[in-house]
Amino acid sequence: MSCKDKISDRCLKKTNAVCVKYEGTLSEGSQLDPNDCHDLESVIEDINGQLDTIADEINLDGISEDCIDFNEEVPGDVKVREAIIAIVAKIEQISAHIGLACDDCPTCEPSCNPIFTEDISCLGLDYECLTDPCGEQPTNLKELLQLIITKVCETP
Repeated sequence: MSCKDKISDRCLKKTNAVCVKYEGTLSEGSQLDPNDCHDLESVIEDINGQLDTIADEINLDGISEDCIDFNEEVPGDVKVREAIIAIVAKIEQISAHIGLACDDCPTCEPSCNPIFTEDISCLGLDYECLTDPCGEQPTNLKELLQLIITKVCETP
């Protein structure tokens, strides 16, 4: 590569990176032996390899956007941070819906699992004798279970 006429190429003496001793520390992900002496070129190549690995590991190509809104600033350009925030929010939403909300968080209130209080009238069940004292049929699983328990206990 030619660097002629570039401001960065105005040094009086040019030194190839292979000839420059590196005296810094190596990152944890380095493939270089920290006990060896290294030149600047080797360290830069090592860092480039680590950057390529990181880029591959955080690549979000193929992540489904069907049920998660990533709030993208640029369409099609999902950032890792935004993706993680959106995925965590979706997990919290699903957890709250199925009653797995955290027990020790100050903003969470313990409550009955929503599966027991969801409307079950869409099932179209024939409850026959399973009605409350007013003759009403159960509208959720909690009421249905209670009616079954009551009927079982009434049976001699």
